Amino acid sequence: MPRLTPVNLTVFHAWRGLITCIYTITSLKKDAEGGDALAQCVLGVMYRDGDRVEKDFKKAVYWFKKSAEQGNAKAQHYLGIMYDNGKGVETDVSKALYWYKKSAEQGDAKAQFNLAFMYINREGIEKDFSKAVYWLKKSAEQGDALAQNVLGIMYKRGNNVLKKDFKKTVYWLRKSAEQGVREAQFSLSEMYYAGKGVEKDFSKAVYWLQKSAEQGYGIAQNVLGIMYKGESGVAKDLSKAVYWLKKKC
Repeated sequence: MPRLTPVNLTVFHAWRGLITCIYTITSLKKDAEGGDALAQCVLGVMYRDGDRVEKDFKKAVYWFKKSAEQGNAKAQHYLGIMYDNGKGVETDVSKALYWYKKSAEQGDAKAQFNLAFMYINREGIEKDFSKAVYWLKKSAEQGDALAQNVLGIMYKRGNNVLKKDFKKTVYWLRKSAEQGVREAQFSLSEMYYAGKGVEKDFSKAVYWLQKSAEQGYGIAQNVLGIMYKGESGVAKDLSKAVYWLKKKC
């Protein structure tokens, strides 16, 4: 049985249902026990998710750690999450930070976002907005939608590290909104409605507001319902007003 390669791992994540045709659980375990870091990471994911094996967070941690110690960035990120959430191991924010950082330094966008969040608002970790912004930018620039949303909001509010900049707010919110983040869609709608960082555009404001509402964002549903009551320039439509206001409830 061939050992897992980076290409094999991509195939595994894309077609988990098909991978068993190539790799049996037995052969995967054999590769993992033989020291293959990719196989160890995959096995950890399977135990974490209960995918063709009985869910077992302790075994997931065991294999993530084996892989992470060999430098696998995904395993390092997953191990950080396990320590962060106390799954299969005692909650330990310092170890979570350690493994997030290891993964982030290798360019994992999700780990970069989680690391940034630790520096922003994680009990037990000293707040450091400079480091948070640094890692948020790294993550956002790689296309992480959640990082793009948070970075956009930070530019909107401004702080002693990041100067308020509405144009950058719109830039990052749009990036996030286009990937379907409903909070970003709502915030982008607000920017278009107020004409902050972008030319005021009521039709685009409504467009993004509806996108957010359609994804179940309560605030957006409430605002859209009120707008359809004819109170904010949208053509009055009481049936749509009732629809969205009921959705919010």
